[in-house]
Amino acid sequence: MKRFVLSAAALSFVLFASPSRAEDFEFSVPVQLAKLDPAFTQGKVLCDVRGRTGSPESLPSANARAVIGAGETAFPIAQGAYNGTVVVKFDAKRPEFQPSQADQYRCILHLIGAGGVDGALCSLDALTGQPTGATPGWLNLSPKSFKGCVVGTLPH
Repeated sequence: MKRFVLSAAALSFVLFASPSRAEDFEFSVPVQLAKLDPAFTQGKVLCDVRGRTGSPESLPSANARAVIGAGETAFPIAQGAYNGTVVVKFDAKRPEFQPSQADQYRCILHLIGAGGVDGALCSLDALTGQPTGATPGWLNLSPKSFKGCVVGTLPH
């Protein structure tokens, strides 16, 4: 089994890739939350992997980035806190895509409040898919005090 550690500030992501596993991708995401409004009763981590969909010789539109696979896992928040590892497992969207096409990952932390209100703790640039550093207005926190998403390159 290959083990790669990809770290980012307050959250670190560990990618386990193994051909013997049922899922193509597995991300273990340590999450530490404290002093949240008690209205937040659940959280979730959403991860996806992306890659090029065409050959370099093909038309630029055929060489666009696509979501190769995606998954999410929910976790409970009790008394405004959670401290544990959230595991997100998923497969490539076959037959359209193969796991080997993935070269980038992205994981985003969401908080879910009463009535199912869902808010991402991350803002991503629409063109590049990279975190912008901006925080959601409803969170009222400095982006330096937490890491709500991570984008990185998958090792091959």
